[in-house]
Amino acid sequence: MSQEDIVQEFKILESGSAFISRNIRELEKKYENKFIAVYDNELIAVDSDFNKLKEKIEEGKISLNMVLIEFIPSKNKIILY
Repeated sequence: MSQEDIVQEFKILESGSAFISRNIRELEKKYENKFIAVYDNELIAVDSDFNKLKEKIEEGKISLNMVLIEFIPSKNKIILY
């Protein structure tokens, strides 16, 4: 993988992160307790099951390492990393 490829991947993941930050309130309302997948600046898949989410992403022919996956917890839950 070239340095240009790495930079391109970083930019795509960074735009996905910005998308989530800009839309977090709406995402929390619509997708509570679900995994979301964001590619570039677009929500591409949603599922409550992580493995099913991965299958949906792969069906779209997008490499998993180019997709930002986040879990949207219930407002009543605390998740520690």
